[in-house]
Amino acid sequence: MRTLVPRLVAEVVGTFFLVFFGAAAGTLAGGDVVRVALAHAFALAIAVWAFGAVSGAHVNPAVTIALAARKRISWPNAGAYIGAQLTGGFIAGLLVWAVTGGVGVRAGLGTTHVAPGFSTVGALIGEMAGTFLLVSAVYLLCVRERVPFGFAGLGVGIAVGGSILAVGTVSGASLNPARTIGPELALTIAGGGSHWSTIWVYLVGPVLGGLLAVFLYDYVVDRVRHQ
Repeated sequence: MRTLVPRLVAEVVGTFFLVFFGAAAGTLAGGDVVRVALAHAFALAIAVWAFGAVSGAHVNPAVTIALAARKRISWPNAGAYIGAQLTGGFIAGLLVWAVTGGVGVRAGLGTTHVAPGFSTVGALIGEMAGTFLLVSAVYLLCVRERVPFGFAGLGVGIAVGGSILAVGTVSGASLNPARTIGPELALTIAGGGSHWSTIWVYLVGPVLGGLLAVFLYDYVVDRVRHQ
C-alpha cells in the first residue's frame, strides 16, 4: 500500500495537469481547435515526463483498462488508478470554474460533447479512433519502451494533439473518461447545461479504442516473432 500511494498521487496530479489545461483551453479558445490540441499535447507530455517513472503516467482510465487487460497492471490497482484519475479530473474541472467563473460556465467549462450536426455514432467512432492512436503511442513508447524515455512524452503528446486536430470538431476528442467526467461534474454543480445523455460515448469509445490498440499491437508483434 505504501508503494501504491505515491503512484496514486502521481495519477491525480498528472490527470489534473491534462484536464485542467485542456479544459481551460477548451473554455477560452473560442473554438480554436489548434489551441486546444496544443494545450492537451503540452500538458500530457509534461505529465508523462514528470510521472512516467512513478506511476506510468496513465492519467486516463482507458489507458489503465487497456494495460490491465494485457496484465501490465493488476485489476485492483487499476481500479485505484481509475479512482485517482477521476479525482484529478474533477478537481481540474472545479479549478477551471474557479478561474473562469460565469464566463467559463456559459462556455461549458471545456466539456466535451457531440457537436451539432454530427451523430452520436460518428462521435463514438471518432473517440475510438483517437484513443486507438493515443493508446498505441502509450503502449509502444512508454510500456514497450521502443524509444528513449525522453522521447516518450513527446510522442504521446503528439498523438493526443493529432487526434484532437482530427476529430475534435466532431466529439471534442476527449479520448479519456476522466477528461469528460471531471468538467461535466463541475459544470453540473455550477448550474450550466450538461451533456449526460451522451456520456456513454466518452466511456465506451475510449475503452474500446484502447483495448483494440493493445490487443492488435500484441497480435502483430507475436505473429512477427513466430514467423
